[in-house]
Amino acid sequence: MHIDNTDGSRNAVVLSCPNVYWKFDPQTDLLIKGTIEKKYNINAPSNVFFRVKINSANRNDTDILMQKIKIGEDIDFSLTGLTVE
Repeated sequence: MHIDNTDGSRNAVVLSCPNVYWKFDPQTDLLIKGTIEKKYNINAPSNVFFRVKINSANRNDTDILMQKIKIGEDIDFSLTGLTVE
């Protein structure tokens, strides 16, 4: 996830895809690995979300979408703009 630090704090953000100007940099950007716990839709079949249990992160000083994260906790992500491998 791309890091926005324009306000002096680190916040991982989702960029609209396709995005050709941003390349992942493991020194500054956030990579989380986790287990998909639940898949669900909100208001439309195409509005897909995943609940992910965070197993690891390459940085522990970064919020995700203005939310503090901890290893072992769940966080919800919209599928829009994310790469799932």
